[in-house]
Amino acid sequence: MHYIDNCLEECNVSVVTASLTQCAGNWQELNYVPSYNKFYYIVKGEGELTVAGQAYHPTAGQLFLMPAGVLQSYRTTDGPPYYKYWCHFQAKVGSRNLFDLIQTPLCVTVSDSDRLMGLFESLIDAMSRETYTSRLYARGIAMEILAAYLDAAAAVTCPNGDVAEKLSAVIEYVNMHLSEEITLETLASLVHFHPNYFIRFFKQNLGVSPMQYVSRARIEHAKLLLKTTDRKIADIAALTGFHDLFYFSQRFKEQTGFSPTDFRKL
Repeated sequence: MHYIDNCLEECNVSVVTASLTQCAGNWQELNYVPSYNKFYYIVKGEGELTVAGQAYHPTAGQLFLMPAGVLQSYRTTDGPPYYKYWCHFQAKVGSRNLFDLIQTPLCVTVSDSDRLMGLFESLIDAMSRETYTSRLYARGIAMEILAAYLDAAAAVTCPNGDVAEKLSAVIEYVNMHLSEEITLETLASLVHFHPNYFIRFFKQNLGVSPMQYVSRARIEHAKLLLKTTDRKIADIAALTGFHDLFYFSQRFKEQTGFSPTDFRKL
């Protein structure tokens, strides 16, 4: 679970395009591999979507993921063509597509259809505006659509169990030793990798370097202690591996925008 949490925490979403479309009777493209992910939210109609050789026939009220980098097709069938909301988007963890790192059902049923349609309408509106903030709005809305999709998924798992197992072992070690010195060499040895290779492996799968992850984990734990305990700030600094109070305060403000004292008052 820690591995999936961190994939989502580091995920960077950007929208390519979005629209509401009444598909034509000749709506079809066969055996192509897109460089972006696609969401289709079916309002009504019929059609066939094929991903990695498996054919699906999503119906009204279902949200369907067409993942990047996978052979796929779409076409109309004998019934009325789809009327659907859709968007093309990137979801990157470092240089990796999110859906290469986690595994989800492609087709889900979202319980609150009105809210989801409202999100798509807002996304389409944001993408149509030519302002310097429109992409920020679009990114935030796309994150909400992604969250709704993941909430509706029956299960979110890791397709590569060996990678997830190695990263989970590292993450668990970090969380258990936040008050101690943590070195790159120690983390690499946990998974029997050379440190240089371990840096590439970790960043490729979680989007940050191992030591960046350690720093973030320490600050996140410090935030928790500031909000849930009455411990002195100096004690919290020591408990999270910062043995210089000034350095702790400096790093805390860099990552949160607040000093530890001000954060506790929020």
